Amino acid sequence: MPLDTVALLLTMRLAFSALTAFVLGLLPLAHGASIVFDPAAFRVDGLHESLAISSAAPSLAWRFTSTTRGAVQSAHQLRASINGEPAWETDLVRSNISRRQWEGRALTSRDRIAWQAQAWDEHGQSTGWSEPPATFEVALLQKSDWVGSWITNERFVTNATSLPYFAREFELECAEVDRARLHHVGLGLGVTTINGKNVSREVLAPGLTTYNK
Repeated sequence: MPLDTVALLLTMRLAFSALTAFVLGLLPLAHGASIVFDPAAFRVDGLHESLAISSAAPSLAWRFTSTTRGAVQSAHQLRASINGEPAWETDLVRSNISRRQWEGRALTSRDRIAWQAQAWDEHGQSTGWSEPPATFEVALLQKSDWVGSWITNERFVTNATSLPYFAREFELECAEVDRARLHHVGLGLGVTTINGKNVSREVLAPGLTTYNK
């Protein structure tokens, strides 16, 4: 076989091997990190974008995706703001664990937190800060935060009916609203509507009630 033919076949085989290795993810990416954050996978105490976190120091977790086989997180860093003010930023932590306990100041009722993560892959390439920031809000943590009154059913209390149905309608007169939160608690199943529309997609919530507490 002519030498030029052998050289051509060898070049084709090398090119095919390199292409195969790239497709299988055996070659690192030339630029940027090999991992990308999954925005829908940011969790606080296991919940995504929750409006009622009931802990003053919740657990934060994140997840990433990659098209590169064997890609791993080698380090991470977190930062957060509370009610629009910078409140917490960690040092770079060398770890492949994508979970961390909140270590900023103790959170209080109604706090609104925006937080971001930055990670480094196995080659030391950074993802940059995650965008947009993930958010969550703190529930009413103290008994004194609850200033409402219980909804009652006098007909049920006086045995005039056997239907344990408790409901109340009310109207609010207010100017333009930027943000509002309605907190409610009770025993059994409940449905909340605003202007006739359900505020949640849940059905038969909360699902389980401990009546002896």
